[in-house]
Amino acid sequence: MCATVWYCLTGTVPVEASIRMTEGIDPDWSTVPGLPGHQQLALAKGFSCRAKDRYRSLDELLDALFSDPGTQLPVTQKIPVAQPPVRKAEKKKTSRKAVWIGLVAILAVIAAAVTLLLPKAPQAAPMGPAAVESIPGTTGPLKIDGPPTLPPTTEPEPTETTADPNALAYQEAEALLAEGKLGEAAIAFGKLAGYSDARERSLAIWDQISVRESLSTTHFHTVGLRTDGTVIATGLKENGQCDLGSWTDIIAVSAGGYHTLGLKTDRTVVAAGLVDDGQCEVDDWTDIVAVSAVFSFSVGLKMDGTVVATGSNEYGQCDLASWTDIVAISAGREHVVGLKADGTVVAAGFRENGECNVTDWTDIAAVSAGGSHTVGLKADGTAVAVGYNDVGENYAKGGRTDVGEWTGLQAVSAGGWFTVGLNTDGTIVLKGDLRDGRTDAKYWLDIIAISTATHHIVGLRPDGKVWAAGWNYSGCCNVSTWKDILVREKPVPFR
Repeated sequence: MCATVWYCLTGTVPVEASIRMTEGIDPDWSTVPGLPGHQQLALAKGFSCRAKDRYRSLDELLDALFSDPGTQLPVTQKIPVAQPPVRKAEKKKTSRKAVWIGLVAILAVIAAAVTLLLPKAPQAAPMGPAAVESIPGTTGPLKIDGPPTLPPTTEPEPTETTADPNALAYQEAEALLAEGKLGEAAIAFGKLAGYSDARERSLAIWDQISVRESLSTTHFHTVGLRTDGTVIATGLKENGQCDLGSWTDIIAVSAGGYHTLGLKTDRTVVAAGLVDDGQCEVDDWTDIVAVSAVFSFSVGLKMDGTVVATGSNEYGQCDLASWTDIVAISAGREHVVGLKADGTVVAAGFRENGECNVTDWTDIAAVSAGGSHTVGLKADGTAVAVGYNDVGENYAKGGRTDVGEWTGLQAVSAGGWFTVGLNTDGTIVLKGDLRDGRTDAKYWLDIIAISTATHHIVGLRPDGKVWAAGWNYSGCCNVSTWKDILVREKPVPFR
């Protein structure tokens, strides 16, 4: 009832209880014009998520709403419901009658609530049973002896003046959420960022479905996100890509070739490192839910499913303005792949090695772009890959895209010359060039997240420690002393 009153007074659908309980979001009744303080408190109590915190009956709610001595209930709310003794033969008929009486009573309460809770609002057309006489075509007050008979009405066609497009879009987003289409719901709410609580709802869903890296490595350095929102780094430092001691309130990191990106709690982005190609020009980015950095450019995913990019655009890898409905991004050396909410994949950039041949992929749950190949994790735990596959006769058997035999995966990562899969049991599988000690990762256990570079791999353990295997160029594998790296829960499926 209180949810209905909120909708009548504001025209917005309340946030569902599960999200309100998790995020601590409750309607602010004080924002409703002309609503007395005691009625704000009464409606807030009646709208509590937990049943034990609400009123036990409608009578208690009405007493609280109209306890002000100066406020009287209208006659329309005092509908008499007589209950004389009922013979067994009349039991079925009387029950049906009681249902109709109850429905009419509820409608009357809603009408009275709207009328009394907005004393300063302009007078609207009467809506309660007592006003039926004023409706053209009626001959008297509404009877409750049987199913009520109302005169035929013609609903106006929705127009720009009778239907709020934002409200309709909000309801459509609610419907997507109810259907379990989380990616589409997050994007739909994101497109309404300035309307009602849509922005907060969008970000709450993105927090559930986004893969946000707390460990990221590249050819020259490795970055880790601590549990307190600060960042640690090791490796090449000459361009300032590891000078991250001042960063705070970070929720995700991404290491590029010579720069580093950090996603902040307010959904803005910070960057440090080489700026020659404009890869660190991210100060104007807002409403970002994921970031991906590579040698000479940076990519950001916005909450409305669009993508922004900055830096070198030699092969069109930053021409992403036309992308929509994206739920995940990954930047490779000279190309970018985007995962759409329907499980398909789009790509842009260098494509001579076939790394962008992803248009026929379906049922994809995650993507990773490498040096010259792309890997996709399918919803059934298998993998697909396209791109350059020649590893040479002196390399390990099997190219970097030969992943068709893998099953039971929870994550994939495309390195420069090899590919890594993380099994659901926390073990590692590898394909491609496995020299320089990269095969040591085959013996790892209990890994929950991975990141790869040209010649090495790092893995995050449940205790917040990090392991590394491969070529330790410039100290990028010096992570043995790291601890308290943020351990995230596995994201829920976006669809």
